[in-house]
Amino acid sequence: CVLAGPSMAAGQEETFTDLQPGQGMLEPGNLAELIRRGDVRAMNNIALLWAKGHEGRQSYAEAMRWWKEAARRGYSVAMNNIGLMYANGHGVPRDFEEAFNWWHQSAFLGNAWAMNNVGDLYENGLGVQQDLTMAMTWYQSAAAQGEGMAMYNIGALYENGRGVDRNLAEALAWYRKAAEKGDASAMHGIGRFYAEGHGVAADPVEACAWYRVARLRYS
Repeated sequence: CVLAGPSMAAGQEETFTDLQPGQGMLEPGNLAELIRRGDVRAMNNIALLWAKGHEGRQSYAEAMRWWKEAARRGYSVAMNNIGLMYANGHGVPRDFEEAFNWWHQSAFLGNAWAMNNVGDLYENGLGVQQDLTMAMTWYQSAAAQGEGMAMYNIGALYENGRGVDRNLAEALAWYRKAAEKGDASAMHGIGRFYAEGHGVAADPVEACAWYRVARLRYS
């Protein structure tokens, strides 16, 4: 085993979290009837099909149209996905202030993915004044709902002493929580801790084991 984990950015198209499916994808053939009934999950799902491409057709404009209709009806998942489009400049000019506005709305409706994204913007000062205390607050809110990426982000703040005193033991504890949720970045982080002896005794075998698991999650 080469003691080097997979690059965090390797193969990633999105800057932030992937598009949120909501409560499970619905069968494409049923979407038209469900949309006619005003089902916001169906609107979100047809937007996902347009955004990612389905049967040779792809359109961010159509995706945004359906997400905005679902958002107009109060669906927080659609709001989160609209924010993602603005954050990554997919079909619209990249605009972190607009992303923040959509994610903030979604977060206040209880969406954990959006809470994590709001925290990300506060941490990095994108679209909003940088505020590491607010970043931690939003990450903790998302983590309380079981959001693994937020748990990883809390761990990273502790590891790097950003907004909090540096605490490797606390960082590792949060990485472990995130890894239990399947977060590959956290798995990679645990492997790095064992490889470098950060907060734990150096253990090349344990490091390799975590790197392999992380690599499987990335692939």
